[in-house]
Amino acid sequence: MTGLACTDNRLSAPDPTQTSGAPRATAPAASVTPEPEEEHPPVDEEAILHLNDRVCPLDGRIAYITSKDGNSEVYVKNADGSGEINLSNQLTNDLGPIWSPECEWVAYSSDRNWFPENTFEIFVAASDGSGEYLLLPAAADRCCQDYARAWSPDGQLIAITGAIYHLYLVRPDGSGLTWIAFGNSPQWSPDSSKLSYRHPIGNTPTDLFEVNIDGSDRKLLQVGSQPSPECFQDVLSPDGTKRACMTTRDGWNQEIYVIDVSTGADLNVSDDLSAAETEPAWAPDSKRLAFASDRNGVFEIFIVNSDGTGLERLTRAPCPGGPTCSGHQDPSWSADGTTISFSFGHDGFDERCEVRVADGRTTCIPPTPTPEPCTPAEITPDGRIVRCR
Repeated sequence: MTGLACTDNRLSAPDPTQTSGAPRATAPAASVTPEPEEEHPPVDEEAILHLNDRVCPLDGRIAYITSKDGNSEVYVKNADGSGEINLSNQLTNDLGPIWSPECEWVAYSSDRNWFPENTFEIFVAASDGSGEYLLLPAAADRCCQDYARAWSPDGQLIAITGAIYHLYLVRPDGSGLTWIAFGNSPQWSPDSSKLSYRHPIGNTPTDLFEVNIDGSDRKLLQVGSQPSPECFQDVLSPDGTKRACMTTRDGWNQEIYVIDVSTGADLNVSDDLSAAETEPAWAPDSKRLAFASDRNGVFEIFIVNSDGTGLERLTRAPCPGGPTCSGHQDPSWSADGTTISFSFGHDGFDERCEVRVADGRTTCIPPTPTPEPCTPAEITPDGRIVRCR
């Protein structure tokens, strides 16, 4: 892997506003002259967001990141906290796990082959820890940083990004790598035929686009009468008819909107201009949403119907908020829609909890203490990843 360098090829990428009839895009050529100032980019910030637990919708198993071993590792455990397995089991950093549709496999990024520095490659392992393999070797045209973003519902493709937000598709066996767009935050349509993604300017998520997986029929999606740059954390409903997103279009605070995909009509379903509402998550039937809100002084989980009715406070955080209590966040529905799992941050720990939708009864998995980081070490700006050397 010696001699690899990062090159920003965005100037040679197709115009993201290109519409129907666009030819299938191919990966940018690796022979482009490298730009030295881009040689070692920072670790992709969106991958850091994937430190949140990933819950298998079929059985509630959790794929997650922990630094309890002194470096960030990918683990899997059962919903009740039992059966913990270290999937990555390396002395370097592993992050950003995503599940395959049937939850048989987990893909994640690792810097175990970290030359040049900040090289991240995608590995795939069975959920029992067996059969790990390298999906793609690092490449200069992807900036030597690959991150798994979303596995297609039919299991046939994985959407990945390089460090400079080039979006690719690749088969689970590592073949068929195809450049699809200049963007990030990909989401699959229910039938696996389309991808939506955000087209960034600099490091800021902006326009929301949709494209066929062959690169054709690229179009700009709208949020009501406003362009989609105001839409963040956008999530497509399981039936593909609606989108939910967090937006600040009503002022400084964050609100949850639901947008009809076919008409563009939108509705504020959280509707509290004095609070922050984030992290929308669809119920399996696409009729309800869960989200986190701090309207009571600390983040808690709320649910609401997609038409804005039936708003309900589902959890009650047993702490008042502040530096030692981030409250309840990161909601994720069970496959049958009867429970919602969420994270509870307090006193330096993150517990994984589950609440019954019918009656609000909550149970939590006791947190695992994280040891003091080894020395010397590198800690990311959010303080959660430690690299020991």
